[in-house]
Amino acid sequence: MNYEPCKLIAEACCNHQGDFNIAKEMIKSAELAGADYVKFQKRNFKEAVPLQVQTKPHPNPINSFGKTYLEHRKKLEFTLEQHKELKKYCEDVGIKYSCSVWDEDSARDIISLDPDFIKVPSAMNENYPLLDILFKEYDKDIHISLGMITQKAKEDLFDYLRGKEDRVVMYHTTSGYPVKF
Repeated sequence: MNYEPCKLIAEACCNHQGDFNIAKEMIKSAELAGADYVKFQKRNFKEAVPLQVQTKPHPNPINSFGKTYLEHRKKLEFTLEQHKELKKYCEDVGIKYSCSVWDEDSARDIISLDPDFIKVPSAMNENYPLLDILFKEYDKDIHISLGMITQKAKEDLFDYLRGKEDRVVMYHTTSGYPVKF
């Protein structure tokens, strides 16, 4: 068995609040803390927010960045050009860049940046068209969170992943957000 040290991934997600300067500060902080990677998120906010939710307010108004949930998601998203800049800034600072993708457009965008790995968030681990794109159009590791999934769906996912194990890293994650005490 070959031993590889674990990699420390700093989860930036949307904690930058849509502010590019905060995102850059997070990158610097992650590098200073000794992380190997900093991971962001990319989604097409129009596709990622279901129609029935788009015009409703954020379920937790104190965390909202817009009057509607669609406006909130739009405020938090960076463009592909901004992700390119973040990746370059990571390289300049001395940390590696990665990203979770929430939809097919975002997958292709992030594939174009050629990070060491791309992550599939818990909410998308049953999105087989998204997984197909990643496995067919990207030749590096794919990390998949196993939260928010039933045992049966997990077994179906494992069946789908047969023969692809050498490119997959599975994350055991919580099943709900926020998790009750």
